[in-house]
Amino acid sequence: MSSPPPCASPVDKDIERFEYWAGNPDVEIAHGHIYVTSGPTARSVPFDLGDVLEDMAGAQPSFEASFSLNAPSSASSCVVLAGVVPCCMPVPEFLEFVGAFGDETHRLFRHCRVLYGRSPEEYLVAMWLVSPEAAAQLVERFDGRPYNSIEPGVCRMHRVLGCSPKEGQLAGGKPTTSS
Repeated sequence: MSSPPPCASPVDKDIERFEYWAGNPDVEIAHGHIYVTSGPTARSVPFDLGDVLEDMAGAQPSFEASFSLNAPSSASSCVVLAGVVPCCMPVPEFLEFVGAFGDETHRLFRHCRVLYGRSPEEYLVAMWLVSPEAAAQLVERFDGRPYNSIEPGVCRMHRVLGCSPKEGQLAGGKPTTSS
C-alpha cells in the first residue's frame, strides 16, 4: 500500500481521514473530516462516525440514506472521494476525466461537490453515485490512473465511509457559538 497523500492522516491501516473545508468565507465555512477506505477490501468502521454531513448534497435528506449508519462499510457507500486533484486541473476537466459528462456514464453521477483540503495546490471532489456498484467501478477504473502522460500526478479515489463536522464552524468569518 502506498503512503497516504499529505492531506490525509491514517486512522487505521485501511482507513484514512481527510480534513476538508467548503463554502464562502464571507458567509459560512463547513469544516470537518471525511473517513475513507484506503485498502481494496470492504470493511466496517471500528468507531462511531456520528452524523453524516448534509452539506455534501445540499439539503437533500436522501443523501444520508446512502450511508448505512448502523454498520457503515465501503461496500454500502455510494460516495467516492477523489483525494488529490491538482489545482491546475479545472473541475470540469476532472469531471470529464472520470466520465461525469460521458454519454454512457453521466447517469451514474447524482451530485459532485468540490472540497478543499490542507494543501492549496490540490482540492478534493466528493461524488455521489447512484449505487455502491457504480462507486466500486469508478474507484476500480480510476484509482492510480495518471491524469495525463506529461505530469507525474495520479488520480486517487476512495470509497467514503462517512463524515463528521468539526465544532466551531465559521459564519461570516466568525466562529459560531452553541446556544
